[in-house]
Amino acid sequence: MPDPAAHRNALPAVLPWHDAQWSRLLADLSAGTLHHALLLSGPTGIGKRQLADALVAAIVCGQPSPGGAGRRCRSCQLLQAGTHPDVLRVLPEEPGRQIRIAQVRDELVECVVRTAS
Repeated sequence: MPDPAAHRNALPAVLPWHDAQWSRLLADLSAGTLHHALLLSGPTGIGKRQLADALVAAIVCGQPSPGGAGRRCRSCQLLQAGTHPDVLRVLPEEPGRQIRIAQVRDELVECVVRTAS
């Protein structure tokens, strides 16, 4: 299982070249029409994970700002520490490999049996 400590950083900022997509995602989130699943694709190194992390922060934030996560609430602190109980991050078991279905199933079952906060 990947180490959650690998993602303990300041909450991500959106990169300038994602502004159009970010605005659309925030509009959908505030309107309650954000899709249940999103596929972010593109070349390596353009910040797809950073955009996804910023969206997760905006979704779980208890005191959002107009630009996304407010970064001051308990949810943001937990997310920043990599310990938010309602966020499940599934990464490949080995760098450069795909995420296996069994891996998703195992991690999802483990997450579901925990009590949501």
